[in-house]
Amino acid sequence: MDVRVTLEDIDEENWREVAMLTTEADHIPKTCEKYVAGNALSICQAFFEDTWTVRVAYCGHRPVGFVMYGYCEEYDFYELCRLMVDVRHQGRGFGNIILRLAIEEILEIEDCEELCIRMHPENERAKHLYEKVGFKDSGRMAGNEAIYVLSLADYREEE
Repeated sequence: MDVRVTLEDIDEENWREVAMLTTEADHIPKTCEKYVAGNALSICQAFFEDTWTVRVAYCGHRPVGFVMYGYCEEYDFYELCRLMVDVRHQGRGFGNIILRLAIEEILEIEDCEELCIRMHPENERAKHLYEKVGFKDSGRMAGNEAIYVLSLADYREEE
C-alpha cells in the first residue's frame, strides 16, 4: 500500500471527489460543517478571491483531506484558512502530515513571516494539533474564532 501523502492541485478531474470529503459523522458534506466550511464552499471562495490556494491531500491515489491557505484581506494576514481530514481517515495522523506539508508550501511565500489560523475555541483536536506544530494563541478573536499564530522563522529553526 502506498502511504505517501502529497498535496495536489484541484482541477476538473478531481474537484467532485474533493467536494465530497467531509468531517461529518453521517458522511454527507455540508456547506458549513461543525468546525470548518465545506470544501465545495472553499473551492468556490478560492475561485472568486484570488488570494487563496486550495489543495487536496492524497494518500497514494485516495483523497484524504483538504487545505486552503493564502492572504486574508479581511484580517490583513496570511492564514491557513481551512484544514480538514475526511471523517473516514481521521485518527491516523493525516492532520499533522497535511498541516506540515501546507506549511512547507507557505514557507515559499516571500513576504509571509507568520501564519495565522482561526479556530473555534471548543475544537480541542485542532487546538492540540496546531499547538504541537508551534502555533500559539494570540489572545485575539475574529468573530467567535480564536486566532493562533505561527512564526515561520521559529518553525524553520525547529525543523
